[in-house]
Amino acid sequence: MQRRRVFTLCLVLVVAVVYSCGGGSGPGSPGSTNPDKIGGYITITAMGHSSPKGDQGDQWQMDMVRDMCGATGGSTGTPEQWGDDTAVATVALTSYNTTIPANTIFIQRYTVEFTQQVYELNLPPITMLDLTTSVTIKPDSSGTVLLVIMPSGAKITYWKGITSGLYNPVNLPPYLYDMKITLYGVDTLGNSFSVPVHRTISVADYNNC
Repeated sequence: MQRRRVFTLCLVLVVAVVYSCGGGSGPGSPGSTNPDKIGGYITITAMGHSSPKGDQGDQWQMDMVRDMCGATGGSTGTPEQWGDDTAVATVALTSYNTTIPANTIFIQRYTVEFTQQVYELNLPPITMLDLTTSVTIKPDSSGTVLLVIMPSGAKITYWKGITSGLYNPVNLPPYLYDMKITLYGVDTLGNSFSVPVHRTISVADYNNC
């Protein structure tokens, strides 16, 4: 009788040890990431364009060529203000449930992609950008992200494709492209996310003298 009690006790202990050491597969398990776990909506509430000439608001004209201002006769003139075009995006994080705040998010990189709106025009492609950034946004607040959207080097490459004869557009400028900006990042738990936004841009040799 005593031996049977000892055997039963040992069996119970073994079962308890096996159960406590077993792996789980619930939401808190390592590697169980899901974008929905952020607990809030990530939206781009506003975006403005800045050119070397200053704030352009929600207007998206890209000056692809640097012109010389006041060049008459033997005078070479002075170069117009020209360079990179940038944008500032306002990003908001709104909790699904105000009593349970969303996780803080960290925006780490962004891409800028350009697509011709009319393919039959035989236009050059515009170089895609994939750049890093570092912006932290806490729940139920917003932050701003500074974006380089059209570097001067991409402008030079684009216009050279036209002036060299490699591309021969059938229409005169300006030319229209869809610009897609996508922000990428993670939250405090490592859940990844991406947020896209689109604008129509026009590219040409705009004389900003």
